[in-house]
Amino acid sequence: MAKEFKIELIGADELLAILAKAGARAIPAVKQAITEEAQIIFRDSQRIVPVDTGTLRASGQILPAKEVGNGIEIVFGYGGAASAYALRQHENLSYNHKEGKQAKYLEEPLMARKSNFRQNLLKRVERILS
Repeated sequence: MAKEFKIELIGADELLAILAKAGARAIPAVKQAITEEAQIIFRDSQRIVPVDTGTLRASGQILPAKEVGNGIEIVFGYGGAASAYALRQHENLSYNHKEGKQAKYLEEPLMARKSNFRQNLLKRVERILS
């Protein structure tokens, strides 16, 4: 997994207020909410990841969310031992993929959810804490 994207929540006052009231339950709730969002992005990427032998698709993984500094991080993507191959397939827009498969197979699903990420996270955290 060579390419990295970061999403910072700016102006998330409503979410911060909910988390402040949650106390010790806040961090596990955010970890679960971020994991659920990552699972949706990953599921969407599985639909469009190029498939020849199935090795690339099978290399996909979501690692557990963890606390890093003052934030929470989740890592997910494709590659493992096939990282160089996964990166080429992801970045090379000139490859001729089978119908329904494409380059940018992880980036596109991530970007499609980015604009609603804060609201999605807020709803998930509220549900988890209720």
